Amino acid sequence: MTAANDIYHSPRLAEGYAFHRPPVHPRIIARLSERLQLSSPLQRALDIGCGAGLSTAALAPIAEMTVGIEPIASMLAHHAAVSQEAHFVVAQAEQLPFVAQSFDLMTAAGSLNYADLD
Repeated sequence: MTAANDIYHSPRLAEGYAFHRPPVHPRIIARLSERLQLSSPLQRALDIGCGAGLSTAALAPIAEMTVGIEPIASMLAHHAAVSQEAHFVVAQAEQLPFVAQSFDLMTAAGSLNYADLD
């Protein structure tokens, strides 16, 4: 992890991400659902780099089970308030702790720029 990523260990930032972010994720998921023309919910959706979990919670209307992964545990401090239905795992995008093809949909809302491609 780089020094630039150290800011994500802040309890204040985790609270801000959980409770004070604009509601963009539900809008994105609504458009995605329209584009995919889903007639029924997907079984499993994975949200990579979920931060406080808002992007994971937004997947609930289109997936029966949602899982968010976040490499910084402190960012998940408010996960239960954000979503009581979603599951959250501390993990890195570069080493997913799931077997291949475990999910019907994978999202990465604003987290790909942090992935280590080396």
